[in-house]
Amino acid sequence: MKDKNQKRLTRTFPIDIDVAMHKTLKMMAIESDMTLHAFIISVLTSVVAEYHPEHLQTSKDDASRSIQ
Repeated sequence: MKDKNQKRLTRTFPIDIDVAMHKTLKMMAIESDMTLHAFIISVLTSVVAEYHPEHLQTSKDDASRSIQ
């Protein structure tokens, strides 16, 4: 069990998308040999990297910040 003082390094939130978008994303994920979850994370990461690369941090960076 996690210590109450230990911070989670990820967050979860629901996304409502229409059926056609879900189907398209699912097919794109399959074509990329990825799960839908991994594909969506990859797409989001790519967009952030393109427009705001300064906001990308590795898990190692996040972990070291939570220790400080």
